[in-house]
Amino acid sequence: MKKRRWLERDGDGDGDGATGQSSEDCMVLVADPEVRMRSIAISGMIAGARGAQLGPVREAMQRRLWEEQEISVVQQIVTALSSIFADETTTSCLQRYYLLDGCPEPIKIRILASLVRICKTSNEHSEVVAALQPALLQDLYGKNPVLRMWGLKFATKFFEQQRNKSWIIAALHKRFFDTHAFVRKAALDAVISLDAVGFSFLDGLNAIALRLLEDHVSESVRLSAMELLRLWVMEVQAGEITASQQREINYTYLEICTMLTDPCTRVRKEACRVLGTMTSVSQKIKLHSVNKKSVLVTSGDPLISCNINGKSPRTAIVAGAFVSAVEDEFPEVRSAAVQALSSLSLGSKEVANAGVLGLFLDMLNDQDPAVRRASIQALYDLAGCGVFCVEDKHLRVITATLEDQNNELRHAGLKLLSSLKLPTLVMFESAVQTLMKCLDRHPQDRKNVYEALLCLGKGHGSHVEALKSELLTQVKFVVNGEKGLDDPSEMLSCKRITDFTKEHAPAESGDSSSTVLIMVQQAIKCALRAGSVSNDNQRETIRGCKKSLLVLERTSLVNLGLLYMDCLQLVAQKNSAKEPDHQKLGSVLGRMQTCFSGFSASGGRRLRARPALLSAGFNSRGK
Repeated sequence: MKKRRWLERDGDGDGDGATGQSSEDCMVLVADPEVRMRSIAISGMIAGARGAQLGPVREAMQRRLWEEQEISVVQQIVTALSSIFADETTTSCLQRYYLLDGCPEPIKIRILASLVRICKTSNEHSEVVAALQPALLQDLYGKNPVLRMWGLKFATKFFEQQRNKSWIIAALHKRFFDTHAFVRKAALDAVISLDAVGFSFLDGLNAIALRLLEDHVSESVRLSAMELLRLWVMEVQAGEITASQQREINYTYLEICTMLTDPCTRVRKEACRVLGTMTSVSQKIKLHSVNKKSVLVTSGDPLISCNINGKSPRTAIVAGAFVSAVEDEFPEVRSAAVQALSSLSLGSKEVANAGVLGLFLDMLNDQDPAVRRASIQALYDLAGCGVFCVEDKHLRVITATLEDQNNELRHAGLKLLSSLKLPTLVMFESAVQTLMKCLDRHPQDRKNVYEALLCLGKGHGSHVEALKSELLTQVKFVVNGEKGLDDPSEMLSCKRITDFTKEHAPAESGDSSSTVLIMVQQAIKCALRAGSVSNDNQRETIRGCKKSLLVLERTSLVNLGLLYMDCLQLVAQKNSAKEPDHQKLGSVLGRMQTCFSGFSASGGRRLRARPALLSAGFNSRGK
């Protein structure tokens, strides 16, 4: 009667009819003559097992495992045991069942899948692994491809315990070229997993991986083959590279370059990633892959004269392979190509100037933010290692990134700009002016802009020195009654600079003197040019400039800044329709010239003559 109610409740036989029944009832009916009833009872045992009931449930399931004849029910029991009782007792039970004479292949597959899952969570099953080894090796050469695949997945456990490398390769060799793609992938993954236990990938594995790169059936096999090649390359590069190994690396590089045109997006992306790790490849080979017009490498070139799989590399296809990669329709491939080119170009001006820089600059206009971000980072890395010789055309493209709508990209662009070594004063002034405009357009980037100014000042001391004579000229120009640019917005820039100097006063005089001069120069330029701003605002700005300069007391440029402030007071007096005191103005300008000379002579160190300079001829400063 109970059985009939369960069957009626079960409906379509999905096993839910046993839900809510006691484990005792399920254990009684697990021996029912009907297969469907036994399956429902096992589901009920699993659902109802709690706490103290787990022990009896395990015993009932293990007992039923040896008695059950129906394969589907045995598979259900195996899955239940491995899911609920993933311990030594369960693995031992499953191992003994696997070794039974005549154990059906579907059950072997289910047992191996369960053991793989159990062994992933625990390594305390070495005895079970060792006991299964002979039977498992035999099944690796069986007729069932699914059994071969699961056998390979589990075989990695005893491969890890086996230190005889030739034995492992011999055991797997036939499976590398199995007729089924999922078995080939399992064989590759089995070897790759041995990297975690210090397995060496030298001596022949690269040749196997190169053959599997041509597997046109499965993209997964090609991906695993490239990962195996990456591990081989990393191991070779970690030691002293012999001449034969160098030829093999060059050959492998060219073969992987052919994968940049693979029909699978994931394969093209992975090819870029692996190529980026091959930094030891010969310079000539690198140049061949980044230039479409290149005929630097031919199939008979001694750089690649190694006999791998009895074939020559496809050098004609490889020429300019990276150019195609950065033009790929998928942004993840373009981004990976940029990162790979960056790694290959570091430390090599020849490669960087062979078209790589141009590619990076072009990619700054890419539609995808991730690609633009990768390009900015690539240029930053090249600038950091000294292979980026900045030209005016480069600077224009880079400063355009400061107008990007993406906040992260603007900040990356500021970081890049601040890292550049600008060869000319014109380029330096252009960079500073761009940063000042960025303050107005993107006030939220204020901190990043100021940090960029600091870095530029520290890295271009000679350019900052060259600005001093221009400042003197500007002061005289305005005092003589000839105004400069009438841009009220420059007063706002001036205020921002003075606010920054108050917040970030340099702690050491020697480290920040050139940066302070940039700040002073920009502040004074803005104040002098703000002819259309009301006198009250101008005087307020002048007071702000002077206050901020007083905060910079510990720098050698304070003397110079205070003298500038004297001039600005006279300019403000002139703008308020009062005649300036020409005698005082002449005295200040004369002392300013002396201060310039003292600063140049001191090489940027603190001026010792400050008290004498400030006490001569002008005592009304700040009133």
